[in-house]
Amino acid sequence: MDSGRQQSDAEMRQLHSIHQQIADKLLGTAPVSEADLAPLAQQATLVDQQVQQQWLKTALRVRALLTPDQLTRMNAFHHQVTAINAQIEALMAHGPIKVIPDR
Repeated sequence: MDSGRQQSDAEMRQLHSIHQQIADKLLGTAPVSEADLAPLAQQATLVDQQVQQQWLKTALRVRALLTPDQLTRMNAFHHQVTAINAQIEALMAHGPIKVIPDR
C-alpha cells in the first residue's frame, strides 16, 4: 500500500501544480481564454481520474483485510453518517437562521 500512497502523493503534487498554473493564468494580467485553459483542464481531469482509480484500488485492498464484524460495524457507521448528512442538508435548505437580538 506504500507504493499506492507514493503514487497518489505524486499525482496530488501534479494536480496541485496544474491548479496553480490555471490560477496563474486566471489571475495574471495577460488575456486568457477557455482555449488557453483547456489543455490544463484536460490534464487535471486525467490526473484526477488516476487518483480516483488508485483510491478505489486501495479501498478494495483495505476492505479485503476487514473481518465480517468490522464490515458490519463500518456499514452501520456509514448509514449513521449518511443520516446525519441528510439532516444537515435539510436544515441548510431552510436558509440561515435569523437571530434577532433583544432590545
